[in-house]
Amino acid sequence: MINAAGTVGSITAALKLILLANLLLFCILNVFTYIEMSEAAAISNHKDTEATGDQILGYTRNWRLITRAEWRARPPTSSTNFTGPAPYVILHHSHQPGVCRTEDACKAAMRSMQNYHMDTHGWPDIGYSFAVGGDGNVYEGRGYEVVGAHAPNYNSRSIGLLLIGNFMGKLCAEQ
Repeated sequence: MINAAGTVGSITAALKLILLANLLLFCILNVFTYIEMSEAAAISNHKDTEATGDQILGYTRNWRLITRAEWRARPPTSSTNFTGPAPYVILHHSHQPGVCRTEDACKAAMRSMQNYHMDTHGWPDIGYSFAVGGDGNVYEGRGYEVVGAHAPNYNSRSIGLLLIGNFMGKLCAEQ
């Protein structure tokens, strides 16, 4: 980074950001199960825009997609259709609420975040496309078909994936 005096400053912040991105990727890999080689080959036969999100998610095992109805989401006040493609996946961690370890706790965390986004920020819904809980399940936020509110200037060309919990000082679980 170049500071106001025009000299190169500390790269500590940049390194921390890189480490955080690597940590989030590591956590996601530990939350999702490995894809069997035969199924990975089936995915690779698709062009970038041929596989739908539901098709891609269908290739993994041992977790559930918890729908908005299941976590008792409020209806959005408005929405903009996502037309894709999504060349980016933006990773976040929730900071608050903290890590949830059970399905009930993760559902409550989703409702809490949605209330915060809608009532405090004035957004029409929770900001993220999907969230991954410490229970190993994936929680539907806005989903694939609605533009998120997770990254200014990238919302209309990305999917927002949230890891529920604060991972700044502690790694996520290996489950």
